[in-house]
Amino acid sequence: MIQKEATLQDKEELVSLTTQQKTVLTLSTGKKVKIGYIKGDTQDKIDSLIVEYEALKKSLKNENDEMSDKDINRGNKLTRRFYSKCAAAFLINNYFGMRLFWWIKWRLIYYFGGWSGEDYLLVVTEAKKKAAEQEFSLAMVLLMDMTTTWTMMTKKEAEEYRRELDLAREAQLLRNSQH
Repeated sequence: MIQKEATLQDKEELVSLTTQQKTVLTLSTGKKVKIGYIKGDTQDKIDSLIVEYEALKKSLKNENDEMSDKDINRGNKLTRRFYSKCAAAFLINNYFGMRLFWWIKWRLIYYFGGWSGEDYLLVVTEAKKKAAEQEFSLAMVLLMDMTTTWTMMTKKEAEEYRRELDLAREAQLLRNSQH
């Protein structure tokens, strides 16, 4: 397979990701929002929102795993609310902002924002690009490789695992740069 050189747009996107620049997104309403590198507090908030949302979804089903029309409508409302909460977390993206303003931010988006499904998808897609999951996995492997008391994995296995993570990280960067 012949490798082609990355386009200028792809290079700009890679620089944006690696330098942790905020990306400006234009929503369907014409409003502009900025998405930055996702911080740990934001990821923790998203994790708790997902767990809460999954629990609420399960509570809507009866013992036969069926839902009434009323439950389906309630589920749709909960889903839109979940999207608003996640979007607010991505937009605020800092510890103090989450503690002080998140509760009002998600309500403003939910009740008054006029966001479409496309807007939520745009924000979530960009936030996913700015998440640091692979970096945390790689850091864990490197830390485990540094200790001499770790006997669960041989050095050769650790090297292979690290190479696999590097390949996965490169594939993710390539995928992100193609979007």
